[in-house]
Amino acid sequence: MTTSFKKTCLFTFCFLLSGYAKMVFADTIVLEFSMEENSFAPRTGTFQVLTKDSAVSPYGGIEFDGFDTSLYMQASWDSICGSNISLAGGEASGWVLGPIIDSSFPDFDVDLLHDQLRESVGLDPGSVSNMLYAVFNDSAIGVPGAGSAKRISCSGSSEDAAFALSYVFLWENATFFEGKGYYIGDLVYMTEIGTQLYFLYNDQKLLP
Repeated sequence: MTTSFKKTCLFTFCFLLSGYAKMVFADTIVLEFSMEENSFAPRTGTFQVLTKDSAVSPYGGIEFDGFDTSLYMQASWDSICGSNISLAGGEASGWVLGPIIDSSFPDFDVDLLHDQLRESVGLDPGSVSNMLYAVFNDSAIGVPGAGSAKRISCSGSSEDAAFALSYVFLWENATFFEGKGYYIGDLVYMTEIGTQLYFLYNDQKLLP
């Protein structure tokens, strides 16, 4: 990763996902993206990053402290219900950890993990991923209040999703798609029953 990119990250996206959180004293949406599932029948939804005055991140002062952004993520996607199809919708939320870049851990490759996860859902390697954020969407890691995740059926009933984890991969060179916006990243959402990948779109580029 280039020095110029690190500096740009520090004063743009990383500013929003860390320093800004310390200046806003309310539950306020900082960023909002649209989501579209990689599927033959794609579910769509919304991904939001918020500051929360009503709660405090549980990661402060523990082993994740160096990656605690004090920001909160919430995502929701619609169910698809019909005579020949029934795909549950869902909700996932939790405290955001990051940013994780290659220099964070000497033996870690953000882009390689991104490619491996895309391959696991039948996709070719995507854009070169520069940055990773992680959200534990339940308390399976032993941190109470880390997050929550639910499946919402076509009947409207809901159930908890276990071992839920979200990875958010972002890249510099976003491509514009008519009617969708800039394709800025991938959300990889994992639970005890499998992995889903959602494409993230925004009305403007997030990273230069």
